[in-house]
Formats: sequence, structure tokens, C-alpha cells
Amino acid sequence: MAIKTYVYKTVDSNQQLEADVHYATPKSANDAPIALLIHGGGFCTGAKEHIPYNQIETLLELGFVAVSVNYRLCPTISLYDGPLTDCKDCYAWCKTSLPPLLKKDTGISVDPRRLVTMGHSAGGTLALLMATNPEPPLAILDFYGAKYFSDDFSDNFWFSPNPALSKPDFPEQLIHKIWSEIPPPTSAMLRHSEIAGPRTGTSASQPRNAYLFSGVANGTLLRTNTKDGKYERIDPCTFFTEGFPPVFFIHGVEDRVVPVRFSEKAYAELKGMGVVTELRCVDGMEHAFDEGLGSKDADFATVREGLEFLAKYAQAG
Repeated sequence: MAIKTYVYKTVDSNQQLEADVHYATPKSANDAPIALLIHGGGFCTGAKEHIPYNQIETLLELGFVAVSVNYRLCPTISLYDGPLTDCKDCYAWCKTSLPPLLKKDTGISVDPRRLVTMGHSAGGTLALLMATNPEPPLAILDFYGAKYFSDDFSDNFWFSPNPALSKPDFPEQLIHKIWSEIPPPTSAMLRHSEIAGPRTGTSASQPRNAYLFSGVANGTLLRTNTKDGKYERIDPCTFFTEGFPPVFFIHGVEDRVVPVRFSEKAYAELKGMGVVTELRCVDGMEHAFDEGLGSKDADFATVREGLEFLAKYAQAG
């Protein structure tokens, strides 16, 4: 597997936004489909390197070229203007600019019409929102993505304290430091041990850790990241229609950060509209369970099933 890093967008003050393009020697003479991979991290942490290596490797085995994207992180930019806008711009870049660039640099041909999206947690939300593009993805894989922000079904979950999650006592002055990060950064890695939620003993030295974990536990993260209260435009369920792309949901049953009921609800709603959709609820697993899976672990079979779903609708291979 090889990687080339490209700048897909330049914003104010010449800030460059990058995407990693993962590719392998083609197994077919046909042009390869593209998988756009969107990392999680509460819209305020994470980076393009955060996508599990074995998931990228599997996508390449299935015939994809995989594009992992960095986007500007909240909260010094809103969720709509930063993560969502940047991912939509990278989606457009994959369709227009990437094919000639990759052909020139590597000799590999891709078919921009055969584009799918995939994301984890906040990235799952963004992967679903790529369906709002003029030419939506052929299929979407959502790993435990947040959704139903303003729906009565959520029972105000996203705006209420989460008693299931413990958090270190972060000083307010540490949390406040995040507001000085201008321009907004485009990457901020979390360790795997921190991904599943705020834990006692988490490093208290990083303002982004403090902001993320305090926001999740206190029920303030979505409100602060959204800024303008227009939740409907950053909630993928707003856009569910009978024409929505096929979706495969994967969710841990013991997830306390994004409860599995949100994916169960989305699956049922789409299925009721006649949309092709699949749901896999993984027993005993918490948020971000797949981040630590090896390719030979039993539960990786579920992950592979989701990746093969993308390949089916992209006609990969």
C-alpha cells in the first residue's frame, strides 16, 4: 500500500487542508472506485491518520482507492462551516481534481462516478451528510455516527449531562485555551484509550481533550460546536428520503457516547422509506470498538461486511 498526500483546499491565511490518498497496484484493468473516509473525534479532535489501517487495507483489497480527509476542527469554526463544508469540498475534489492528479502521479485511473463514503462517530455523521451533495455517494458506511439532534426521539440526549461517563476535573482555564486556536487546526490526534469516552486518568494537559470530554459529559459539545442552533442542517436524518443512498450501520450495543438506539432508529426509518439498508449491532462493544480490532478478530468480520457492502454498490473489484 502506498500513500500520496494532496492539498484539496486552501482557506483564509493560506491554510492548506490535506487528504491522504491510499492506493495499491490495481488488480483489474477497470478504473478504481473511490472511498472517502472521514475520521471521528466529536468534530473537534482527530485526524486523517485516525482511520484504522486494517480497514483501509481491506478497502484496497476490494479494489478501492481510499481518501482520508482532514477538516477544520471546531469550536473556533462551526460544525457547518468547518467539518461539513470541508468534507463536501473534499468530496467534490475527489470527483473533479483527484482523477487527473492520481493518473499523472501514479498511473492509476479512478472512476469519480463510483464514489462511496464511510466515517466513524462524528465522521459517520459527516459520511451520511455527503448524501446532500448534487451527486450523492453510491453507498455509505456509518460506524456509530451521531444523529437525531433535534428530533423528539433523542429525548434531549445531546444537550443533557451524560451520567454514564466519568470525566476528570478539567480546569476552566485549560478548556478556555481552545478558543485561542485560530485559525482552527485541521488535526488533533487522540490515543485509542481515549476514543471510547472520557476516562479517569486521561491526560489533562491538552485543551482539546478537556473541551471534548467535558462537553460530552456535560451535554454542551453539540451546542458549542454548532454555534447557531441550526441543528437540522447538520443532522443527517433531516435529509432521509426514499432516494437516500444505501446505508450500512455498525454500532456497539454498549456504546455510552452514541447510544445504539440512534442507529436502530435510522435503520428503521430508512427501511420504512424503501431505502436499502443494513444494521449490525455488536454485542458487548462500546464506542469506537473497531479501532482496536485486529483483522483476525471475530468482530472484524462485521467490519468487513460493511466494507464489502460499499464494494457491492461501487462495483469494486
